[in-house]
Amino acid sequence: MQTTTKNRIKSKVKEPITREEAELLVSDIAHSANIRRRIIADMDAAKLVIEQNCAQDLAQIDSAIKASSKIVQEWAEANPQEFAKRKTITFGSGDVGFRTGTPKLKTLRKATFDAILEVFIMGTRFKNYVRTRFEIDKEKIIAHHGAGVLSDADLANVALKVVQEETFFIEPQLTEIPARETAPAKEAA
Repeated sequence: MQTTTKNRIKSKVKEPITREEAELLVSDIAHSANIRRRIIADMDAAKLVIEQNCAQDLAQIDSAIKASSKIVQEWAEANPQEFAKRKTITFGSGDVGFRTGTPKLKTLRKATFDAILEVFIMGTRFKNYVRTRFEIDKEKIIAHHGAGVLSDADLANVALKVVQEETFFIEPQLTEIPARETAPAKEAA
């Protein structure tokens, strides 16, 4: 029996179950998981049919929107006086305008940020604009602990420990779901 309190489900088991009962429950879980997969496969097949039926119409609509948008943008760029007072013009069915993006740093000509960093590091007045980031190399510590380079005591001295938690799992054995063929719907007579 299960009771629900807000977002938590509490299971009430009166007494421990036997191995046979656990095996039956795992069998039920596998059966339910297979039914779930079959329903999802059916749902995916139905979605695919709908997407295929609508793809051409959507492509035509997207193409028309893109072409019309390009024409309106060309008009806006050719008529900057229309945007002299405000960056947005409100038409009856929508807004047209220009947005100012957030500032970003770009390199000049063929320069790269790596080359510029070298110049900054060399002691120019821009040295204060170089960021140094320190972080603990957790992967290396774990690898060295596993290799015996670092002991539990070494790690404890710096308030660290390596843990490897165990989690319970149930992995139902799933059956093959045959591919479904889709056929066009028959017209009603």
